Amino acid sequence: MEGKKRVEKEDVERELGLMEERSGRLLTCAKEALENVRSEMDDEAWEEIEDSAENPEDLARILAVEDIGGAATTRAYIEQLETENRILREGSDARCTKMLQQALSGSDDADVDFVFDSGQIGVVKGHRGMLCAGSEEYGGLFRSGMVEAQEGKIRVPPVIGVASFRGFLEWLYLG
Repeated sequence: MEGKKRVEKEDVERELGLMEERSGRLLTCAKEALENVRSEMDDEAWEEIEDSAENPEDLARILAVEDIGGAATTRAYIEQLETENRILREGSDARCTKMLQQALSGSDDADVDFVFDSGQIGVVKGHRGMLCAGSEEYGGLFRSGMVEAQEGKIRVPPVIGVASFRGFLEWLYLG
């Protein structure tokens, strides 16, 4: 991304917080501007304007005011921040999914093979660090010096299929 500043999720969240704070001040400013305009009109004309305006931009257009309290500018900025936040979230989810698929499909640094009853070995691989972090039982197994820990092969009970076990590992890795 040459020439563009990378937007971090924390930056977007901080900006949204600031926008909420500013919107309170802008609302006060907008109310004052409306009161000034309203004080110069009769009640019937004001009611007609209120009925035809659905949002601050409509009201500003009807009253020929540039931007009541900065509402249009604020709304545009909030929409931009929400878009950036959505893009970050989607990118993060996609990256996490890709990393999980890579980890569970036999990445080069996997150091555990799961052995299924059908004799399939290496169809599903794991990482000691992740397994220990996600499960006290795996942590105990690897620290015990048992054969599984030494060989890096763990037998999966016969009633559990490859797809089910892969789902379990996804849950274990992601929490």
